[in-house]
Amino acid sequence: MPTTPTDRPFRPSRYTTGAILLHWSIALLVILQIASGYAMGALVAPGSPTQYTLFQLHKSLGATVLLLTVARITWRFFNPPPAEPESVTRVERLVAGLVHKVFYLLLIVIPLTGWIVITVSPVQIDTILYFQNWLPWPHLPGLAGLSADARTGLEDIAGETHEILAYAMGALVLLHIAGAVKHQLDDGQYIRRMSLLARGAGPRKAYGHATTVLATALIGAGIIGSAGFARYEPDADKAAVSPGTAETAPARDADVAETFATAAMDASEAEATELAAADAAPAAAETAAASDDAEPAAAGAVTDRTTAVEPAPAGVAADAAEEAEATQLAAVAGATSPDAPAASVPEWAVRPQESALAFTFGYQSAEIAARFGSFDARIAFDPDNLDASTVSVTVDLDSVAITSGTIAIGQVKGGDGLGVSANPQATFTSETIRRTGEGAYVAEGVLRLKTIERPATLDFTLEIDGDTAVAHGKTTLERLGWDVGRQSDPKGGTISPAVEVTFDVTADRR
Repeated sequence: MPTTPTDRPFRPSRYTTGAILLHWSIALLVILQIASGYAMGALVAPGSPTQYTLFQLHKSLGATVLLLTVARITWRFFNPPPAEPESVTRVERLVAGLVHKVFYLLLIVIPLTGWIVITVSPVQIDTILYFQNWLPWPHLPGLAGLSADARTGLEDIAGETHEILAYAMGALVLLHIAGAVKHQLDDGQYIRRMSLLARGAGPRKAYGHATTVLATALIGAGIIGSAGFARYEPDADKAAVSPGTAETAPARDADVAETFATAAMDASEAEATELAAADAAPAAAETAAASDDAEPAAAGAVTDRTTAVEPAPAGVAADAAEEAEATQLAAVAGATSPDAPAASVPEWAVRPQESALAFTFGYQSAEIAARFGSFDARIAFDPDNLDASTVSVTVDLDSVAITSGTIAIGQVKGGDGLGVSANPQATFTSETIRRTGEGAYVAEGVLRLKTIERPATLDFTLEIDGDTAVAHGKTTLERLGWDVGRQSDPKGGTISPAVEVTFDVTADRR
């Protein structure tokens, strides 16, 4: 029995070559999608490099399916499917048509729900198609402004929908295969309709080649291009704080002190600030009575070797949490203590072009390297008078740039990263410098980032040749201590808990 009607006008029984290629490509990708989704969720260890690899592959396959579905629908618009063979009943044709429509719907909705999940997930992992850095895939626009609760709710809904529809797709594939086998047994030629080796039952001509390719390419290029722009857009011009400027020492110190004080006055610390001010007054009076020379320090005046700081709030120490904060601040307050040594030490001006401040951390089984383009270092140092030596560094966080590895700069600067928009500067201040070996030292101080102050130590080596000093140093910071990546990855499965900070500084004696 013939597979197509012979009465004119007849239509060929074989699909066009474009339809056949798209059909089998999408079919293969769907099978791989189902397999990779199951493997990354049930067969590999959570947070392992293998899971990350499968996760990236799964996202890559999903993006490809979405684009190929756009091509398939466009192609079908220009090239309707061939007539069904006579062996297919009217009811079976209706069922087959419904199945095809559901297929197309799932091929669009499943990737979209997965796209929503990776966009609102607290673990913000960039999508790099097939591990090629030049093929980034963006997050969906319009969802970044959602609250944490809204993002969590949307992630749960999209995740459940994605998983349920994936099972539905698997069941539909089996139903489709069963139907094809059934009609093949009835007709003997049915499966040949989707074979490149079959010639079909009549002349045919395909249309819409250019439109299909162009539409799909434009959509894909637009999506990937927007991701590339978001990831690699150049930093906007900004008034950066450059080291080694010609400002006077008091002016520099006043600027740093003003930045420190402004950042400290956030809502979460308002009460502690009021208590600190109340406790500072009697402390200042007592200090003034003890020594006339101590009056400028007790009043919070800026000396010409350190930044202005507030005395440690003694009244806050009664409460356990506030006592911890007071302990952190105590390291900074050494300059205002009446016991601080009064001897002067030489100051050093940093050479901006010969100095660097960088950091590295693990991300998605790879290493990310970044550096800050602008930082101001206020250094008073004498290896023979370490008790009077101080270091104060202010970093322009918005000057951060990725130098190696793949991560969105917006993720680094965002609220769960460095929090640049709310707190554009970080400061490290040390009043305690100890010698640990020949030419080796450690600076103990406080690092302030995102309004959080925590103790930090900095190991460094120093060589002084006449009026030129060259220092190299590093420290390892636990990012969660400053709430970096706490929402994205609190367990450290994707972002390493430790961040290594390094610096190389060349400075001249003033």
